[in-house]
Amino acid sequence: MFVFGTHPIRRFQCPKAFTLVELLVVIAIIGILVALLLPAVQSARESARRVQCLNNLKQVALAAHSFIDANGYFPVGIETVPPPFDFGKPARMWTYALLDFLEENNVEEFYDKTAPPSSLANTALMANRLPVLLCPSDDCGFRRSWSGPDSARSNLVATFSADGTWVEPRAPQVMDRGNDNPNQNPSVTSGKRALFNINVVRRPKHVVDGLSKTAAFSELICGPDQSNDLRGYWGGYNGHSYSHMLAPNSFQPDITYGNGGCASPHKLKSPCQPWSKRWTDMVHGARSYHVGGVNVARADGSVHFVTDNIDQELWEGLGSINSGEVGETSG
Repeated sequence: MFVFGTHPIRRFQCPKAFTLVELLVVIAIIGILVALLLPAVQSARESARRVQCLNNLKQVALAAHSFIDANGYFPVGIETVPPPFDFGKPARMWTYALLDFLEENNVEEFYDKTAPPSSLANTALMANRLPVLLCPSDDCGFRRSWSGPDSARSNLVATFSADGTWVEPRAPQVMDRGNDNPNQNPSVTSGKRALFNINVVRRPKHVVDGLSKTAAFSELICGPDQSNDLRGYWGGYNGHSYSHMLAPNSFQPDITYGNGGCASPHKLKSPCQPWSKRWTDMVHGARSYHVGGVNVARADGSVHFVTDNIDQELWEGLGSINSGEVGETSG
C-alpha cells in the first residue's frame, strides 16, 4: 500500500551557469591562445610560400640548362636581330627564350619574332600571367598600358650586373652611352661582368669563377598594380633584370626608368627613385618579402637562400662571372 510522503520528492535542478567573470576569463584565455598561434600560422604560411618561390626559381634554372643543352649557350638577356639594340627592332628577352623549356608553349607560339615587343601581337602576349615566374609572397598585378592590354608582372629576374647599372659597358646598343661612363657605371672600372646582358652571348666556359659561385637568377618585388613602374615587367625590355650593386633588400632605393617612373607611395620593402638620368642607368636590386633575405639560383642550377647581411663584396662577387673570388660566396 502506497503511503504518501514516504519517498522524498526529487526536485529538478538547473545546471549552474557561467558567471560573467568566468566568461570573461574564458574569452581572455581564447584570445591569448589565438594571439600565440596566429604568428606561428603566418610563419608556416610564409615558409610554404618561400618554398614555392624556391621551387619556381629552380624550374627557371633548370630551364636555362635545358636551353644550354639545345643551343650551347645561356639565353641572351636581350637579343635583337641584328644588333645593335634599339626600341624599334624585334627583340627576344631571356623570359621569351625559356618559355618552351618552362612548358609555356601555348604562350611562346604566339610570339612574333619579326616584330618589336611593342607590337600589338606581342603586347597581347605580355598580358599572360606566368605562375612559374611568380613568388606567392608578393601580390604581382599588371603594368598599366596606354594602348592595348595591360602587361603582367613577375618576380623572378636575371643577373645583368655584378656591381653596376643594368647595361654592361660596350654592350651592343644605341640608346645612350651612359653604360660606358665610369662616373655612372662602376662596372667600367671594375671590369666585372654578369651572366646576362644585351646582345651578349655567354657560354658555360665564360663563367671563369665557376658555375656554382655565380648568380643567374633571383627575386624582385613587383611594382604596384596598374602603375607604370617597370619592376617585374617580364615582357618588356628592362623589368626582368637586377643588379648586385644593391645588397639584398637594400634600404637604398632602386633607380628605375620609364614612363611614369616608380609609383608613390610604394611597398615598404621596395623603395624607388624614379627617372634615372639615362636609359642605361637603371638599377633594380634583389628584393623579397621573405624574412631576412632572398632566394638565388646559381649558374649550376642550384638554389640557395642568401641573407640580407651578406658581405657586399661577396654579394658582388656572386653576381660576377669573372671577379676571381675563391671559396663559397653565400650569406
